[in-house]
Amino acid sequence: MSERGYVHGYSETESERLSVQAATLNELLYGDTPYPAGSLVLEAGCGTGAQTPVITKNSPGAVIISVDISQKSLEVAKNRTTAEGRAGEYLNCDIFGLPFPGDSFDHIFVCFVLEHLRDPVDALTALMRVLKPGGTITVIEGVGEDAVSSGMMTKEEWDEGISALYRTAEEDGTFCYTFFKATGTRPV
Repeated sequence: MSERGYVHGYSETESERLSVQAATLNELLYGDTPYPAGSLVLEAGCGTGAQTPVITKNSPGAVIISVDISQKSLEVAKNRTTAEGRAGEYLNCDIFGLPFPGDSFDHIFVCFVLEHLRDPVDALTALMRVLKPGGTITVIEGVGEDAVSSGMMTKEEWDEGISALYRTAEEDGTFCYTFFKATGTRPV
């Protein structure tokens, strides 16, 4: 575990929730995220690989390296991708200590990772170190604090929504999620 801490769980229930979330939002989140053939892509914080098969399917000629701090999650991700007939590389490492030289990757994909870290800005800084000048970084994240601070909802409403997430596995469960997706290019 990173000294900076991961503030989310690794339970079977959480893994399943993330898989359902990825499948439900597949086209909306990843449909417009193909990477060109021959490009080197870092999927940072892949977790159990809920989105990894979609990324590899959308980018058949790209080399995708998926990293996560949890070896157990990486094994699940690798099995999931292999089961879908997709190839990929998996590496157990911490975003804050990536074992790659600077300017290594053409593209970086980060999905629902930063919101779980105590130092998301430091994580982005660490990721930018390995992104080539002119490369892109795509970030998809939840926006709880922004929704509350902008007055879109109260803290109590947000907390109630988070509690409802735990009920999604039940017959009367509901699911609502606010997120943003942005792609930036590192200046040359």
